[in-house]
Amino acid sequence: MNDRSGLPFFDDSSKTSDEETQVLASVGGDRHTFPVVRRGYDPEQVDRVLLNLRRVGDVDGFEIPGRFFHFLRTADPRPLEPVLEHNRLDLISLAMLTARASQLLEDGPAAARTGREALGMGRLYERSGMALDALAAFLRAAEHSETDTVTCAEAWRAYAVLSRRDRKFADAAHGWRRIIELQSCPSAIQREAAEALAVHHEHRLRDLEAARAFALRSLNVNSTRSRHAATQHRLARLDRKLGESGAVNAPLF
Repeated sequence: MNDRSGLPFFDDSSKTSDEETQVLASVGGDRHTFPVVRRGYDPEQVDRVLLNLRRVGDVDGFEIPGRFFHFLRTADPRPLEPVLEHNRLDLISLAMLTARASQLLEDGPAAARTGREALGMGRLYERSGMALDALAAFLRAAEHSETDTVTCAEAWRAYAVLSRRDRKFADAAHGWRRIIELQSCPSAIQREAAEALAVHHEHRLRDLEAARAFALRSLNVNSTRSRHAATQHRLARLDRKLGESGAVNAPLF
């Protein structure tokens, strides 16, 4: 029986699923804590997507536990050589990723190379209480030349929601309108934008006809039964207000 005294061991009985860590960074001379959620970290995907690198001849991650247990049983270190190389590449990738994150934090949203990257920055800024930086990042994501439709819709939604939370209602309405203008926008975001604009025009701009038009638009988008009933209730109220004002509009049903 091989002597394993002094060999490392590990206990995998305390596995966690989605775990949140805190990253402390300095931005503009101030220190901020950024929450980062890690879900199924895949170093090869990070290399390919974020660092534009591709590993050649790297050992697959699922093989590593078996190689380690083989070493514990036999004390033969040869199968661990590819594992050590795999870990070396992980450390290099981590250093490059840290440098990239530091550059983004230093240069701000303008340094984002893709819309998705800018959107991620905006979400981190928002969760850290940096509203102005978050809004700038969301705008960068929405208007980035490499942004796809879904990312653009998510960015404008995040911009509109944060603006509304800060009581910047005109800016929020601008974000919702940009969503309405998108082609092939996700239906849930499109419906939310139409509903928000209906509320904005009814209660803030007092433009009942525009509010009715947006309410009708949200009614035509797939929604839950409760949302559908709420929209019908809004339309009935708007029709009553328009009737009292003498405005002429198309019948609801």
